[in-house]
Amino acid sequence: MNHEERGKEPKAAGQGRVRRSGEFLWRPDMQEAPLRDRSRLPDASKKLEFIAPKEIVVAIKRVVTDSYCMDKSEIPANVLRLLLGFRRTTEGAQKLVTEVLDSIITEERLTEEGDQVSLKG
Repeated sequence: MNHEERGKEPKAAGQGRVRRSGEFLWRPDMQEAPLRDRSRLPDASKKLEFIAPKEIVVAIKRVVTDSYCMDKSEIPANVLRLLLGFRRTTEGAQKLVTEVLDSIITEERLTEEGDQVSLKG
């Protein structure tokens, strides 16, 4: 968020038009982050820091759900392909997605058995 956007945020938040979650602004009625296709965006716009962790969570859940169960090591590359349309991924991007994945496993929103990850329940 740039300086100009930060200046407008308190007014919009005060009017109930947005709410802040970390570095990201959300509509007040949003319960879950939208999963957006960025595959057609220019490379300069395909940066992981432009994606809220909540959207990465949604992408992880989608990838795991679509596969029913998935090897944990395969999840980051699949998430980055889904979110950003990357054919190849960097070590840093994979690390960030793995950190988010580990946190939702710890929070017990996903189940890990051996190397396999699946939806809870």
